[in-house]
Amino acid sequence: STDTSASGFYFELFLDDDGIPSTKLEENSFSTYQYETREYSYAKGTILYVKISGFNRAGIDYRLSAKTDKTPVNDCIWAVEDDGDSKTANNISSANKLCGILNTDTDVDWYKYTVKNEDSVSFKFQSTNPDVGFYFELYLDDDGIPSTKLEGNSFSSSKYESKEYSYPKGTVLYVCISGYKPGIPYKLTVLDSVKNSSDESGDKGVKIEKPISILAGTNVVVGKAEAGATVYVKYGKKTYSAVADSDGFYRVVTAKLSKGKSIKIWQKSGKTTTKKVTIKVVEKY
Repeated sequence: STDTSASGFYFELFLDDDGIPSTKLEENSFSTYQYETREYSYAKGTILYVKISGFNRAGIDYRLSAKTDKTPVNDCIWAVEDDGDSKTANNISSANKLCGILNTDTDVDWYKYTVKNEDSVSFKFQSTNPDVGFYFELYLDDDGIPSTKLEGNSFSSSKYESKEYSYPKGTVLYVCISGYKPGIPYKLTVLDSVKNSSDESGDKGVKIEKPISILAGTNVVVGKAEAGATVYVKYGKKTYSAVADSDGFYRVVTAKLSKGKSIKIWQKSGKTTTKKVTIKVVEKY
């Protein structure tokens, strides 16, 4: 206020939703002549509304100013809106970190990553607020659609790291971030590393057993592996997977298999990955 004795103003701050002040971020009545809000962090282009009212004295001039600083999340590239759908997901590069913000309590952010290396892929999340309650989901791509959910975890701590996954180069993964508290910036990093030196390498030279069934005209590969192991089948440019049951039996659903074509099959259990075995599709056993 221009009058240091002025009092009774009321301050409200809102987040825009299609031209309407929707989520109320802050409200404060104050009797002193000056006031400063909390700090907020939003992506470029985000619209905020401020409402000033009062109940004590009319005719008092005031001044309202906005102060902008660099994002509190460093060495980061901001995600581009609108990424609320998997079709408009932001691409993640293994060389960069992406920063994002949920604009409303129902907002979701989608990210897409194409595997660059063969053996170990995981995602690391870091929030600037330790009490946000974000929800992390990881999906495997199927013709441009997030299909198989690999992981879903809610977390309230400021840091989270997904499980490690093993997929061939070119495999597409989707990450979805959602939550209930908007306005908190976060950072998403992909960890993609090479452990095997060649396409056919594996720990200790161990190979997975030949499938029990891999028949032309079907869309399933059946066999036996280590109980609880994840079995991967690469057919064409796509990789499919399934987890072996307590007896070690697995059933990997694939695209329709054609006679004479080949699959690559391997399993991963804990930190052990078997050698990849190439097998031709047959008409019958």
